[in-house]
Amino acid sequence: MSALRALRILAFALAVSAGSASAMAACTDAQAEAKMTELTNLLGPLMTRNPTLTGTIATEMQTLMLQPTTDETCKTYDRLIASARAGR
Repeated sequence: MSALRALRILAFALAVSAGSASAMAACTDAQAEAKMTELTNLLGPLMTRNPTLTGTIATEMQTLMLQPTTDETCKTYDRLIASARAGR
């Protein structure tokens, strides 16, 4: 195998693995829905302990549900989940 052919194979392998990693990092509708369900489950008990925080999280959650799913959607859900857990 020539050095040029080996470099081409290596470049192709790197491109494929980079493409797979970026595809895996994207927030899908299913992931966003799972995070929304988790957050909803956390809000029930939080409502009695910290109604102000619950209202703030619920408002932001409603805004997220009206927008298309992006990577930012999952990041925001993760932040809200962390906030809900900390508010317990």
